[in-house]
Amino acid sequence: MKVFGDALNSSMPYKTFLLEIKDTAEWVVKEMLEKYGLKHEDLQNHCLLQIVNPPGVQMDNKTIKENILHDKQCPLNICLNHAQK
Repeated sequence: MKVFGDALNSSMPYKTFLLEIKDTAEWVVKEMLEKYGLKHEDLQNHCLLQIVNPPGVQMDNKTIKENILHDKQCPLNICLNHAQK
C-alpha cells in the first residue's frame, strides 16, 4: 500500500508498505514516522487519512471524500472491503 507523506518530507512523496490485514492505522503511522526519520514524534500529532475518489471521475476537491482513520482501524481491510463494493 502506498502511503503519501509528502507533508512530512517533500523529497519523499510516498512510502510503500507491505501490510497485513490486521495492521492498524496506528501501526502505519508509527512505521511511517520511522521511515521518514521522525520516530521520536508524538503519534497523537499525526493521523492516517483515507482519500476516496469515485472511479472514472477526475480528482478534485469537489469529488474526493476524506476520512481520518481511527487508531484501531485496519487500512488494508478497509481497502479490500471497498474494492469489493
